[in-house]
Amino acid sequence: MLRKVKIIIGMLFALSALGISHASDRNNGIYIDLKGPLKLKWQLANSNSPIPITTTQALIDTPEMDQLDNEINEKLFDLKPTPHTNSLVSFSELGIYQKISQNLEPLFKDLGRLLAGDVDQVNREFDLGRINSPGFEWQKPFGFFKVYTKRDINQQLLRSYNQWVIEDNFIVEIDVKSFLKKLWDLDFIETTSATLEAYANLKFHRKFQIRHYAETYEEALHSDYKKLFLPFHWTLEYQYNQLQPEEIVKISDEFFLGAEVKGYSVWNPYLEFSLNAKASIENLRATELQRLNQYRFQLKKSRITTKTISLSADLKAQIFSLIKISLLSIGFNSSITTNHEYTYQFDAFSLYDLSQDNLIGRFLNDQNLQNTQRKALDQYLIFKRKEKRKTPGSHFNFLIWDNNRRISHDSIELLIANKEKAFQKETSYSRKAQYRLKDKMKSLFLDSYLGFNLFGRPKKLKESEIEITYEKDNAQNLSLEIKNYHILSLNKNKYYEQAEKLIKGQTNLYPQVSHSFLNREFSDYIEIKQEIKFSNSEIFKILQSSLESSLPYLKANCMEGEELLKKCYKKSLRLFSKVRDHYQAGNFQVSHLRKFFQYFMANNQDYRILKNFFRPNNFSLEGSLKSNVAGYPFKTHFSSGTYKNFDIINLYLNEIGY
Repeated sequence: MLRKVKIIIGMLFALSALGISHASDRNNGIYIDLKGPLKLKWQLANSNSPIPITTTQALIDTPEMDQLDNEINEKLFDLKPTPHTNSLVSFSELGIYQKISQNLEPLFKDLGRLLAGDVDQVNREFDLGRINSPGFEWQKPFGFFKVYTKRDINQQLLRSYNQWVIEDNFIVEIDVKSFLKKLWDLDFIETTSATLEAYANLKFHRKFQIRHYAETYEEALHSDYKKLFLPFHWTLEYQYNQLQPEEIVKISDEFFLGAEVKGYSVWNPYLEFSLNAKASIENLRATELQRLNQYRFQLKKSRITTKTISLSADLKAQIFSLIKISLLSIGFNSSITTNHEYTYQFDAFSLYDLSQDNLIGRFLNDQNLQNTQRKALDQYLIFKRKEKRKTPGSHFNFLIWDNNRRISHDSIELLIANKEKAFQKETSYSRKAQYRLKDKMKSLFLDSYLGFNLFGRPKKLKESEIEITYEKDNAQNLSLEIKNYHILSLNKNKYYEQAEKLIKGQTNLYPQVSHSFLNREFSDYIEIKQEIKFSNSEIFKILQSSLESSLPYLKANCMEGEELLKKCYKKSLRLFSKVRDHYQAGNFQVSHLRKFFQYFMANNQDYRILKNFFRPNNFSLEGSLKSNVAGYPFKTHFSSGTYKNFDIINLYLNEIGY
């Protein structure tokens, strides 16, 4: 799926990271020798003389390579060669799109109506239909690649118009091992089974995302199905002017390469101890085009690289040499992520001029631009962002319990109109999960015999992320955002009380769903997502006030039970006092504030405590609730508070007119 460079060559270059050493003609065939065990071969039709190919670029651009690419295209996809008129894609990539189109073009409208109609029917049959707003998804295998589509529908309650946001995702996933195995079977490459196994953990994704808006949920559910099932038509046909204000089209390519080393020792016939070391590299390239308003467009290009190393120690029990059960796992990991982002802005007239040379299409499809083409775009460059993130983390898993933690430290540099600005960011993440024993045993069986792990949804799950962004030279100029994610199983009646408490404490939805909830119409699970924002000024107003005024909120936030309450309140008070004392002494520390909120939110049982603590005008809560009603999907949204401010970086960008 690489642009301009043919897909077969691109895969061998980018994914094996081996590169071409030389190319020559042998026995009337083209052989491309790599610095490794893979060889691409092809018998050139009607050729009895050597083909003078001396460089990689010459190899890629020759008519012979076009002929090879067309032949691969025909044999891989069973498609007849067609004139190649689109300069943005290779024959092979066009073959993938043609194969998808051949299957989906005749039926995508009916398929969309069918999937959306199922959701409509559920909403009509249940009294929760008036607040139910799920999306839908679909997938299909195509040999060595798969296609996934998903329509997510969310409501942004703080928007005054077009509150319904549609996120259409279309993903093409290529399994590199299956891809190369197919070429081997067709006699296009020379390799061995052992070499193919080296590509077992190599994946490539191309994702098309289109974000658009609607006034009502019904309109969003039935919105343009072509954007969901055939988004590549939109990008290949240069339909940029068809974007409506605020709509976004995004194309991203993701490569993942992983390696693992294991060592183990059998202590007795029933216990095994192992040490594992893993390393991986993930590369994400993304380009997005957004229509800001009727007259202006914005183009963003980013490249994100993540390098991860992890170490873990595992103790497993072995049952009759058939199934291995993980009793205990302890591990540490570290990752470094770099992100470079460039932003361009231009008006509708400039868009037309750039589209004449397909510059927007080349950018969207991640092609390398010539110097003259790049200079044509450079005049519209308004923003550069450079970001580096270091993330140490750890995990502790015991039988059916999982516990993961990590803390990220980001340095962010912005360059706008020759003005530099630096920010820092601290992010803490925690995850606690509990699984059913029977689900874990089922997963272990599948892993042992079929080679894949299917853990399923946990019995209980709580994820929490606290993100504080601040100016490097002024830590008190900050923004704070908290994201929570809960899952609770409803497979037994005793969990309904816990679910009821969770809904009452984390949302303001209970009056709307209480009837169906009390009648046990909800089933399977409850999933709640929260996004909480606080006013910068209110945080420091609280730190400036007397300690006594904050004590009732610290106490109310702690869990019930005398001992638990006493322990929680004591630690909350200590952490809060540390933040307050350092602030009043002129030595404010962001890490102290993060640790306080980390503990405060770990014990938080009711969003109303936060709302009262930070005042309605300086607090906002948005989120969603998902479950099943009589086996059908249910989703709705909630909000509380009126705070509408941006994070500190967006505030800065607004201030300077970006």
